[in-house]
Order: sequence, then structure tokens, then C-alpha cells
Amino acid sequence: MNKINLPKFNYPIEKKSYLPAINALLLSVVPWYLSSHFSSEIFSKHLSIQILFFLATFMVNFLTIDRLTNKTNLRLMAPLAIIPILTFIILLFSENTYVALLGLLSFVPFLTTFLPFEQKNGVGLLTFSLSVGTLAPLAFFYIRNGFVTSILLKMGLLLSLMIIVILFAIFIKTSFKFAIFALALTLIITIFAFILLKSWTALIYPILAVFSWFVPKLHLPRNFTLLVLIALIGLASFFITIN
Repeated sequence: MNKINLPKFNYPIEKKSYLPAINALLLSVVPWYLSSHFSSEIFSKHLSIQILFFLATFMVNFLTIDRLTNKTNLRLMAPLAIIPILTFIILLFSENTYVALLGLLSFVPFLTTFLPFEQKNGVGLLTFSLSVGTLAPLAFFYIRNGFVTSILLKMGLLLSLMIIVILFAIFIKTSFKFAIFALALTLIITIFAFILLKSWTALIYPILAVFSWFVPKLHLPRNFTLLVLIALIGLASFFITIN
């Protein structure tokens, strides 16, 4: 009997893909956690839609983070993009139009990683921050309640501004000019936090911002650097919710 020669894949999933998956999971929990703080009923309404949206956004975050760190071969990663696309299409035709559109917007930062920005991907940084910090929390809240609140929108914008500062070095190669921009944005965040929160916790955000500037200077592997920065994002979202 002749042997069957199975096709060999030249692009196996290596162990280095585990950290992007962990980073994507942590980053996907942040908007769910933020939206949960403002929802009275977390699991009792539309749980299946919540799970679908969470898994789809996790996959998009994973693809984006992998592009920013490992740059795994596109032949292997492209089929994975089909999963969230199909999920958002299902949501689009199941009376969850707004949720599906917000989910599709999460693909924008992933697409920017293919453009020749030469380590100055400001578009990717802005859209990624808005997606994780504002759009995803609004989508989760809308799934549960059928409406959105202005307070969640304001808190989401605060978190998005923090994500811009924290992940600045991941999307944009640091220079003196951009460091001045990050410093000015941190000042704006501090003022915005004091106005919005009216609490001592507003002091946490400039501290987290300054700490995030030094993390890339430790010269850790890029995935570990991102893991520490995502932990800072998690802390920022936690201090938002304790008010």
C-alpha cells in the first residue's frame, strides 16, 4: 500500500505565539470589565451574544498584537481573521447591527500594521486605543442594556487616552518630539481625570503614564514589554471603576 504524503506546513505555531494570546486575552477582559461596572445585570441578558463578541474581539486583538510583536507569517494568520469576520457578520444579521459595526471597526488597527508607517503608526495607535478603551465597552454595555450611557462614554475616553500614552512606544518609535507630545497628553489626561472623577485616584494616571515610559527602556523582549504595559492598562481601568 502506498504511503499517503500529507502536506507539510512550513509555518508552525511556535511557543512565542502564547504571549500574544495571553496579552490579547487580558486586553479583551479590560473593556468587558469596564462595561460590567456600569451594568446591573452582567450575565442574565444576551449571554450568548456577549460570548460571541468577546471571542471575536479577542481574536482581532490577538492578530493585531501578533503583527506588532512576532509578525507571524501571513499565510498562517490570515485564516484566523475569518473567524471574527464571520462572527460580526452573524451579529450584523441578528438584529445586533450597531454591535457588529463596532466590532468591524476593531479591524482598523490590524489593517494599519500592513501599511508602511515606518514605526510611526499614529493611526493604528489612535484606532486601537479607541477600540479597546471606548468602542468595545460601549458594545458590551449595549448588548446587555440596549442603550449606552454618557458616563460610560466619558470613562471610556479617559481609558482610551491612557492607552495612547501607555502603548505609545509600541506603535511609534520614541523621539524627543513625540516625547513632548506624550507629556502634553499626560497633562491633559490628569486634568480630565480630576474633572471627571473628582477623586484622589486621578493622581494614579500620571504615575502610570510615567511608569509606562520607562518600561520600554528595560529592553525586555517585545512581548514581555507589551505584557507589562497591558497590566498598566488593566490598573488604569480598575482605578476608573473604584470611583
